[in-house]
Amino acid sequence: MRAGYYDLGLPGHGLPISVYAKPPLLQAVSRLRSGPWRTSIGRWEVSDTVQADREWWGPGGFSLGYIRGVVSLIKSLGHSPLVSLDHMPAALALHGDVQAYPPPWPPYTWANGIRNSPPHDLAQYVESVRSLLAAIPEVEWEWGNEPEYSIFWRGMREMFVEVYQRLRKVMPSIGVGSFAISSSVCNWSPGPAFRPPFYSFHVYTNDLAEFQRIVIEGVSQARAQGVTDVRVTEWCGDLANPQAWFDGQAHYEHHRQALTIMERAGVTVSYHSLIVGPGPALIKPDGIPRPVAQLFYR
Repeated sequence: MRAGYYDLGLPGHGLPISVYAKPPLLQAVSRLRSGPWRTSIGRWEVSDTVQADREWWGPGGFSLGYIRGVVSLIKSLGHSPLVSLDHMPAALALHGDVQAYPPPWPPYTWANGIRNSPPHDLAQYVESVRSLLAAIPEVEWEWGNEPEYSIFWRGMREMFVEVYQRLRKVMPSIGVGSFAISSSVCNWSPGPAFRPPFYSFHVYTNDLAEFQRIVIEGVSQARAQGVTDVRVTEWCGDLANPQAWFDGQAHYEHHRQALTIMERAGVTVSYHSLIVGPGPALIKPDGIPRPVAQLFYR
């Protein structure tokens, strides 16, 4: 299994590239074992204040300068980027619901007004994605982010499948998922004929027995669809109380066991969340690594 990282603590999640790319933080992160690194386009591209890089969505759309910077940074560290195309630009959305988190999460919305909607015009959306893929070459792509939750996808499962199948015609290698629930690998798939290049799902729990159950279920569901490339695109402890996963020798062992569970279950790639941040994270903003970060060093 290849062990990698998801940028839940990277630029866009509180640390701009200009800060993240400076020593000692960059030096600490550069020590991480070379592997896959997942980022996303959608939530963080604040284009209402950025005038450059309008070539993808046009006025009111995303600025590609941000995502290009993240991809460039990832490559400079020797990692291979996976970019998640996980949210709908307002200009292409079917309806006007601005994506917002319900209680008990903080009541914030994204500054660029992304939607949880299917596209208004599927052909237009696919053509826009084609332009995006040409603008950011040499990366892996996946589509979708926890579509089971209406905050991320307020549409029918059939529409989710239709959008993905159209995207496959533009890029046959694009994966699908980042499901919040591992059983969704089957529940959101129309059958073995669907067969994406890879499925992905998330695991957030402090209970290792539950962690193992979720991982085994997700891998089994994917294999039942005839797909052998199965990725855990986000994993960590319970987001409501993740601190227990980061400090001390016991938590080093907790991480080690989680990695072992995924490898034995047949997960091909895992992406650890919460890389950098002032709270629970592998590395603090001052460049000091948590003890558990040593697991991911060379």
